[in-house]
Amino acid sequence: MTGGRFQLATREAYYSDGDKYEPAIAVCKHFSAALPAFRNALVLGTGLGSIVEVMRSKGGNPEFTLVEKDKTVLKWAMELSASDARMIPVCEDAADFIQRDDQQYDFIFIDIFFGRHVPEFVTSTSFLKAVKARQSLNGRLAMNYIVNDPGDWNAFCHNFAAVFPEHKIIESRDNRIFVV
Repeated sequence: MTGGRFQLATREAYYSDGDKYEPAIAVCKHFSAALPAFRNALVLGTGLGSIVEVMRSKGGNPEFTLVEKDKTVLKWAMELSASDARMIPVCEDAADFIQRDDQQYDFIFIDIFFGRHVPEFVTSTSFLKAVKARQSLNGRLAMNYIVNDPGDWNAFCHNFAAVFPEHKIIESRDNRIFVV
């Protein structure tokens, strides 16, 4: 616990930092006008639920579907979240979930890492297309990425643009956050 908030971290990276998690803050700032209208949100890579905490503090209160493959981390996220937050916990790999799910979401947040690396499946066009299929008609999407290798970064940018041609990239320290 740091400064009265729980953090999920390794020596390499922060995965959650309560209401101080910079990628979640940047996303909520970018989508600030739309936050109150989000009815539901899909979070792929839950960590301790920082996106839930930040979004709720900025006026958003959708029903959250939290997908996290680590059952202990998902349990902690549920325990640390506000008791009145509407959350559906799903302990499953994001790749499997996104293939079987058929719901549409107003907001999707992808924040999946192993250390500082985004797993290869997350950067594939097939995964990104499956995620896009879960986006509601006017839905918003954000994906957190850390550049470790320029070649991987360029390949991912190409894949992302192929699926989501109209996007922006927000820089937040080491993070690059794609928003659609």
